[in-house]
Amino acid sequence: GIFEFYNIFRDKNTSVHAQRQQKLSHIYNLNREIIKFNSKISINTEVYNQIYNTQNKFIDENNYHTGNIYRLFPIVGINLESPFRIKKNKLNLTFKPTTQLVLSPGSSNSNKISNEDSSNNSFTLDNIASLNRFSGNDKIDNSKRLNFGFIAENDQIKLELSQLYEFTENSNFHKEQGNDDHLSDFLGSFEYKNKNLIGYNFRYDHKDSFIKEQNITSEYYNNLGDISVSYLDQKSKTD
Repeated sequence: GIFEFYNIFRDKNTSVHAQRQQKLSHIYNLNREIIKFNSKISINTEVYNQIYNTQNKFIDENNYHTGNIYRLFPIVGINLESPFRIKKNKLNLTFKPTTQLVLSPGSSNSNKISNEDSSNNSFTLDNIASLNRFSGNDKIDNSKRLNFGFIAENDQIKLELSQLYEFTENSNFHKEQGNDDHLSDFLGSFEYKNKNLIGYNFRYDHKDSFIKEQNITSEYYNNLGDISVSYLDQKSKTD
């Protein structure tokens, strides 16, 4: 398991942060893999045991919270990967469909806890399969969701596509990341590796039919060092 502790204090509280907050947190991880029928089944569990002591956390007008909060929050994920190859395959690609079911209690995050470590969040292929997609654990992902994706790759090429269906009406992370439908934005990436690396990834809003975010990255390796060039484009519905 992982233990975490912090003690954060300020001269006074703000509209979003408490004047003072201590957290003692223990995260218990349990993982098991089963290989059967040319597939890999993974069962992953994270159990959060947390105690918070908060002083002067702003709730709403003339309402502040001071006191202790205990939280027990389990998250379970079941992953299924079934890689295969096609005989007449000139690029020698391996194809890997993936499915993941994530279950949690569904209780929303409390505004009595000051969010100190879960504010730098993004919805990407890097974290779509994480049980807790928040960057920290002051906020915990209260999602019940079904992820589905597809990967095609060889030694030089990797194509990845993924999307999810959110069952929880009050999913904190899903709503905060601008997903206003049960079906999430569509995520994709393409990488080509030779002596250097060229990568492209995107986030597509299927409901309003526009590319919400796209990023192009080039990395060059030589005797003088590594050179990286990146271009990021972000848009909203009003652009």
